[in-house]
Amino acid sequence: MPKDNTMISPDLVPVENPENPYRFSSSDVRFLPPTVLHNLFSIVFSHELIRRNGVHSDNGSQSSSVAVYSHRGLALRSLNEDLSSPETQTSDMVIACILMFTLAELQLSVCHDWDKHIAGVKKIIELRGGIKNVAGRDVHLDSMLAYFMMYGHF
Repeated sequence: MPKDNTMISPDLVPVENPENPYRFSSSDVRFLPPTVLHNLFSIVFSHELIRRNGVHSDNGSQSSSVAVYSHRGLALRSLNEDLSSPETQTSDMVIACILMFTLAELQLSVCHDWDKHIAGVKKIIELRGGIKNVAGRDVHLDSMLAYFMMYGHF
C-alpha cells in the first residue's frame, strides 16, 4: 500500500508493513473462497460508487453499481451453498463471511435487518459450543468477533 493512500484507508498507512497480519499479496487473492472474494469485490465497487458520488453520474458509476450487485449476488449465492453444506455451515469462514456482509451493510446502510445476521452468527457460535470454542483460532476472525463484542452483540 503506498504511503499516500487517501482513498480507502488512510488511517491504516501507519500499520501497513510486512508484519501486518491483514496484509496479503494480490497474487494470493486466487486462494480466497468465492464467498470472501465476491464480498471483497462488492465492497471495493461500493467504495468506488461512493467515491464517485453516487450511481447517477456519467463517469462509470453505473458499471460500478452493476458490479456491486453482481458480486454481492455471487457472494450471497456462495454463502448460501456453504450454509447448506454440513461440512461448512458452522465453519470459521462462514462466520467471517456473515460478519463481513454485516459490516459492509452497516457501513453502506443497505440493510436494515443486520441484527438477523448477527443472530445467525450467534446461533452458529452456539452450535460450535460457544465463543470460547470459536475465538482464538484465527487472528482475522478474532478481529471481526472483537468488533461485534465491543458493541455488545456477542
